[in-house]
Amino acid sequence: MGARLMAAICSAAVLGGAVAGCSTTGQPAATTAPGATSAANAGGQTSAGQPTKQAPDTADTDTTAAPTKAAQSTRCHSSELEASTVTGAQNNSGRIGTYVVLTNKSQRTCTIYGYPGIAFLNGDKTFATAKRYGDSIAEQKLSPGGKAAAYLTFQSGKGADCGTVTRIQVIPPDETEPLRTKLIDLYSGPSEQFSVCSGQTISIAPFGGVDQLPHK
Repeated sequence: MGARLMAAICSAAVLGGAVAGCSTTGQPAATTAPGATSAANAGGQTSAGQPTKQAPDTADTDTTAAPTKAAQSTRCHSSELEASTVTGAQNNSGRIGTYVVLTNKSQRTCTIYGYPGIAFLNGDKTFATAKRYGDSIAEQKLSPGGKAAAYLTFQSGKGADCGTVTRIQVIPPDETEPLRTKLIDLYSGPSEQFSVCSGQTISIAPFGGVDQLPHK
């Protein structure tokens, strides 16, 4: 009797379109939650209709630490420097010794290490260049207004290899932009022109402190 009654109920349900709750045996069939699908066909959803948690894609992920900002260079740049010379008393041999001085005109502390590039100019033309000598190099720290000096020697006079120059070109260490200065005598002031003999040794020492600069 009970089975017949259940069958009759199911038949009525079929006629009404509500078949989800009956089996062919007359027993209630397992129900499926509304909107449920299999994970294989649901595009990353569970059988309960909720999004699945997927492992993060690390194929294109940079796992290294974020790069730190490169330390600012402490080197003095040409644009931060002013060139001059200090020439003391000379002997009668024609051998001239002068100090090439770089002054820090910027508002930051910077450093100079090494030799300057030196050329003697006649107008914009290079007449002679200097060779390096000495190997005692020390870093010079220049606060705003600070100075460093390098000793330059050359032969002055008359001869086939001698010529008139008007400026000394100075390129600070590790820089490419040149600076220019006159030959400045401690007693008589700047020279508008002077002679240099290119066939004689022209030498430049590395930058050092200014304690050795001549004074009046």
